[in-house]
Amino acid sequence: MAQLPDCRCLPIAQPTAEGTVNSVLVPSMLALLPNGTHWVGEGAKRLRNRPQTTPLRVESNLFYETKNQMGLRKTYFRAPEAYNHASKIAGHLLQFLKESTDRPDPKALESVVITVPASFQVHQRRDTLLAARQAGFSLQEHQLLDEPTAALIDYLATHPASDILPFGRTVRCVLFDFGGGTCDVALVELRRDAQTGQFEIASHAVSRYHRLGGGDIDAAIVHEHLIPLLLKEQKLTSYDLSWADKKRILEPQLLGTAEALKLALCAEIERLQRGKKYTYTKKSDIVVREAAVTCRLRDKQLLLARPTLNAEEWEALLEPFLDPDRQYAQETEFRLTQSLFAPLTDAIHRAKLDCEAIDVCLLVGGSSLIPQVSTAIMDYLPNAKVCLFDNPLDMQTAVARGAARYAFYLAVTGQPLVRPVLHDGIALLTHDNELHTLIPAGGSIPFPLDGSFQRIEGFALPDAEVNQLALEFRSATTRQVLLQALWTLPPNTPPGSDLTVEYRLSSTQEFLCRAYLTTHPESPFECQMQNPLYHVVNPNQIRQTIEEMEEELRERGGGTEEDRDHIVDIAKLCAALGQFEKALDFLRHALKLINRPDAEILNLQGLYYGDLRDYQRQERAYLEADKADPRWAGPLFNLALSYRKQRRYSEALDCINRALVKDPDNAPYHVLRGQCLQALERDEEAQQTFEEAIQRFDVPAGVSDWELGWLQTAADALRDKSMLFQVMKERERRKLSDEPSTQEVMRPVFRPRPVEEDFSF
Repeated sequence: MAQLPDCRCLPIAQPTAEGTVNSVLVPSMLALLPNGTHWVGEGAKRLRNRPQTTPLRVESNLFYETKNQMGLRKTYFRAPEAYNHASKIAGHLLQFLKESTDRPDPKALESVVITVPASFQVHQRRDTLLAARQAGFSLQEHQLLDEPTAALIDYLATHPASDILPFGRTVRCVLFDFGGGTCDVALVELRRDAQTGQFEIASHAVSRYHRLGGGDIDAAIVHEHLIPLLLKEQKLTSYDLSWADKKRILEPQLLGTAEALKLALCAEIERLQRGKKYTYTKKSDIVVREAAVTCRLRDKQLLLARPTLNAEEWEALLEPFLDPDRQYAQETEFRLTQSLFAPLTDAIHRAKLDCEAIDVCLLVGGSSLIPQVSTAIMDYLPNAKVCLFDNPLDMQTAVARGAARYAFYLAVTGQPLVRPVLHDGIALLTHDNELHTLIPAGGSIPFPLDGSFQRIEGFALPDAEVNQLALEFRSATTRQVLLQALWTLPPNTPPGSDLTVEYRLSSTQEFLCRAYLTTHPESPFECQMQNPLYHVVNPNQIRQTIEEMEEELRERGGGTEEDRDHIVDIAKLCAALGQFEKALDFLRHALKLINRPDAEILNLQGLYYGDLRDYQRQERAYLEADKADPRWAGPLFNLALSYRKQRRYSEALDCINRALVKDPDNAPYHVLRGQCLQALERDEEAQQTFEEAIQRFDVPAGVSDWELGWLQTAADALRDKSMLFQVMKERERRKLSDEPSTQEVMRPVFRPRPVEEDFSF
């Protein structure tokens, strides 16, 4: 590492109700005060933790974890305009830091670098630059530094580089940044230039943007542990509180207690681990306690007199976050549960490596201090040297110090301290199936270095008539497809026409290519991709769709009767994510807007109450739906299903009989009736009912997927092998028909122009 001056974090004065707190750690929180000003950092955090003294409402006058909403359309419609978007909150946070660190010397903040998660995509990075401008910084893209890279810079500056990176050797390094709001993993190849000593970082992979962080663990403590304790002390059931009660009102008031319990328990576990006593201790005996907390819920005050957490309960809460096999996100309306191994394995697999191939792993971020986290990572990467900072404060401030060192080097030399390079080349596939390299492996980022477009002439259309041209970009070494785009050419384009291709890769790794007929540069075709060599994508399109639809509803002031369908669609999407209580809140809102019974909405409420195992409310909703539309048999059918699930077979039979009066030819209804009779041991009637049901079904090819399932159930009950064979054959046909078809398209031809010899004298 080039010689750098010593670096330290400055304590920031943060106002609180108890007086000014000076700390190098500034929580990313903002609270609006009644006098129109705001507090940032510790003061806002304390107000969140004690909202009974100040009326605060999330996304109205209290903001935290807004980092996860950067790059989205979502606005905070209840907030004043200056605070109604995540980028504006970020701008206020940055402005607070700027004002707190300003010095008399006007050049004190001449060189500024702001860090972002490595998995931030274009829109998130653009929002960050927008926030920086709001705070008075004039930043370029290269002044955004990935947080894992910043942590690595700080570690290399404060620890002997030879320990992990001797001259002449390239090491594969995992940078694991587990903070309060994100879990960011980057896999890089690291090497040192033997002459200059400058570090080169070739990024092989970055995990997709996972909305996973230490805050999710705090939320798990709140919803899985503290709220149940609170309900028990108040002699309430979970169904006595709505989703909004738990999420928007109780959660903010209990997060401080959850975090305090977590920190105290982790400290005690670490102490016992140092004495090698934790393994042999009865974990239920390791208990931490916090002071009683009074939560305000509208006009009530709910007292949680004994907030406690023991090690056994703690490990049960942590288990899904540390399970290497839980590679999928389980999202409820209250929180996200996902293993921290999801982003870790995501990055390793994207680099086409395995765990044994990792040489070094650097742990950073406050949540990496959880003892079970570091232990789990060490076990998962058997050959890696796991590097930790010397103390907890260094681990939490490493990113800030690394950014400062980077900014200093950039200001002095005009060059980045670490040189990002491509670990693989980017090539365009030509018509003869050859790869034409556009950006070589080892090329610096950005490419070209001045940020302009690189131009290549010599491409042409095939000699055959063609209406569309495929631009297919691939890895130069593995031939992996990176980006495919289909260009519809202008009508009557002559075969063999010359093409010009221009492209660039920005410092934020946004690949942009434009192509045009050389004779018509005014009509270019453009395509782009973020992070082409390691595909950072949003893993949850449904959640993004929900947020966009919620934003549309907010823009209309919460909606009117005409928005009924829009609100119901949001509820259905929430239910698809398992967010049943949130879905029910939207359905209640829809009923309130239309101000009349609605059979579809009431039926959906019944379905979602059943998913929550609230069978009493489910039954009431189905019966209300039946009253709202006496001609529709669906609610009675669903109620019969619920009764059967609860083994209330006589009531189920009565209910399905009533449904059949309304819809006598519905084949699945007859199958359910047969199941009820079978459960009541009325076998002859059941046999006859199943036979009648099969006669009412269309041929397998003519029924819906839902009906096909019921047809299979009837065939199973009758042991009808012929019908079962037909059903299985139809299922296989539908599976094959869902596969996308491919169509051969033409690709560009490359005809390098001969170099003209110069015969001048």
